Amino acid sequence: MRPETVDLRLVVTHLSRLLLSSHGQEGVTLATPGLEHQPALVTDETLPVRILRNVVSNALKFTERGEVSLTVTADPESAAPAVLFTVTDTGAGIPSAEIDRVFEAFYQVRGPLQSKRTGTGPGLPYARTLTELLGGALILASQVGVGARVRTRLPDLGHLYTKEPDAGGNEP
Repeated sequence: MRPETVDLRLVVTHLSRLLLSSHGQEGVTLATPGLEHQPALVTDETLPVRILRNVVSNALKFTERGEVSLTVTADPESAAPAVLFTVTDTGAGIPSAEIDRVFEAFYQVRGPLQSKRTGTGPGLPYARTLTELLGGALILASQVGVGARVRTRLPDLGHLYTKEPDAGGNEP
């Protein structure tokens, strides 16, 4: 892991361009946050993009019409600095009995949209694993026929990687 200050505006822009060009769902819009006021985050530069790419592309894949939205906010419930990424969709939803199972490698919820979509099922387990590697949490809530919401909380790692001078005034 290589923590550095990540410009979340660039993350959102990169993700939007990547997914808008490839999702191919005409009846689905991807709503992303405005780029003027994004919270600061010190973390690995590439892992948040990988996490969000998996979560957002999964939401786009299982939404036939409506919207997939991404919001980025400072986590108001966290004692330590953290950023909360929330992806909400108006897709097929996941039965409550299967919510925990979607985090099993290669498990896929069976349903009418599944036969129309490609993939092998590692997206959400991979996203959760990367999130946990960064010290965060990924939580899924869903209702069949209504959609899903995935909240990814990533802590700001800046306090772990500040360089304190030693007794002689030298940085480590």
